[in-house]
Amino acid sequence: MRLTQALHMAARQTPDPPAAVFTGRTRTWRECRDRVARSAAALRSNGAGPGDRVPIEPPHLRHVCAGETSSKGPPPCSAATS
Repeated sequence: MRLTQALHMAARQTPDPPAAVFTGRTRTWRECRDRVARSAAALRSNGAGPGDRVPIEPPHLRHVCAGETSSKGPPPCSAATS
């Protein structure tokens, strides 16, 4: 099973439980699926297709690349548990 298939299945079967928690913000499986779909649509509209490699830049890495890291490191990210 591909990751996208697992995400769609989780969003269909259990759309509202927490899927991820990042910097105090909880996202449901439905929200994760919808964000992935919007990102994929934006990539397609800019010419990306299946099998293409695209760079990603998580928001906290902007600070790391600029040398603005704190002694605490990047914001915590963990899979939600229910």
